[in-house]
Amino acid sequence: MESLKELRQYGESLGLANEDLIRFIESQQAKQRDDRRFERERENGKLKVPKLPPFEEGTDDMDAYLRRYERYAISQKWDKSIWATHLSALLKGNALNVYALMPSDQALDYDALKTCLLKRYNMTEDGFKQKFRSCRPEFGETFQQFSVRLGSYFSRWIDMSNVLKTFDGLYDLMLRDQFLHICNNEVMLFLKERVPKSIDDMTRYADQFKEARRVNIVSLTNQTQKGKSQPSQKPNNARNQEPPKQSDRDRNRHTGGYGGGNRFDRKCFKCNKSDHLISNCPLLKNKVGNVQNSGSRGKETPICGNVITLTDSIITTQVSNLTIPEQCEKKPIKMPVAKGKLGNRVVTVLRDTGCNGVVIKKSLVSIDCFLDDYQTCVLADGSSVKVPIAIITIDSPYYQGEVKAWCMEQPLYDVIIGNIDGAREPYDPDISPSVSVVTRQQAKKRDNPYPKLKVPGSIKDVSLEDIENEQQSDASLSKLKTVCS
Repeated sequence: MESLKELRQYGESLGLANEDLIRFIESQQAKQRDDRRFERERENGKLKVPKLPPFEEGTDDMDAYLRRYERYAISQKWDKSIWATHLSALLKGNALNVYALMPSDQALDYDALKTCLLKRYNMTEDGFKQKFRSCRPEFGETFQQFSVRLGSYFSRWIDMSNVLKTFDGLYDLMLRDQFLHICNNEVMLFLKERVPKSIDDMTRYADQFKEARRVNIVSLTNQTQKGKSQPSQKPNNARNQEPPKQSDRDRNRHTGGYGGGNRFDRKCFKCNKSDHLISNCPLLKNKVGNVQNSGSRGKETPICGNVITLTDSIITTQVSNLTIPEQCEKKPIKMPVAKGKLGNRVVTVLRDTGCNGVVIKKSLVSIDCFLDDYQTCVLADGSSVKVPIAIITIDSPYYQGEVKAWCMEQPLYDVIIGNIDGAREPYDPDISPSVSVVTRQQAKKRDNPYPKLKVPGSIKDVSLEDIENEQQSDASLSKLKTVCS
């Protein structure tokens, strides 16, 4: 800090005097105070924790959290050299483990830390591609909001692919994705390991793979339906053609009633041709909406007009002439579901033999029942989700007592009881009154029984002598007695 004497000497050297000199000294002192305040704020900013909520494991999306953090850091005009340090103060759980296991020099690099965190939570090129393919509107979401979320997944997919945001770059990305889709698993893994930058590199690697194994290209593709080879037919030699071969199942199905004769003598009952049977008649197959035999005797099923084909890359809807299987027309199987009690609430309880724990709807659990712990629940499709744990008391025909449960937002039933110690089998529920559920209407009727009816008292036993004495003492009968005597 320059002293007052130095400022005065500097002002006099500039030719200032009297009031001009005083104003010059005051302005210089004010500027020095602002510089000192700015330095203090900058030093304090390096030491303070960012005013952002920490990352919540199992709740927050890592990609969305990092984008919010970057926008906040830019608005606060932080130097990028301190971004990684500030971010480490906001990490928890597995995200904190990723930061702790990184080398010291890489842990201070924000770009390296961001890449490791995104890979830990599957926020890679394939991860965003799967999210883009499987994205569906959520409950309460508008179509405009859904389109924005869908577009963000696509943009992140392009960013993680490191392609140019031009028509040529997008064209090459779509070609590579479709090329991987038609390859079988062995070729797809081979190509992904080499990380081709363009479709030309990918095709060159694929040709090398094929030539090294000396196989046909058809065997290296992912074919959903393999066509059956049929012998070539010549139009001038139609008489010598043999009918298409049938399987033993079709041959045994239609041999009844022919006495084991030659199967080439049979004809189609629809078009009267001998090269096929009615089950393979093209006239029936070309009629959309017609009724075809589904394979069971005496039962007909309509043609399914909408068949949805799901793949890992492309989702399409096709109209096909496939026959609806009999399972589609059957009534749903009765699930082992019963009424139970969770505290004072009546809930629906499912006994699930394919589960090894207990699942409960999160909104039914009070706050004091939650534990400060999360567990990973692996679903039927192999995906995993982190859910909070709570201790609850269940009173149901399948289980009674206290148990640790996984709390989910929207399970199929209020309570799902899996294969835990003490759980009864689905076919053997406890239907004793101790576990029976009393509804509010039943409790009201039990507390307020029906009121008694107001009826006259019962007639006492009367004998013939009593009637005679009453008649003798009745004065109103004296006139009748006189007439009758």
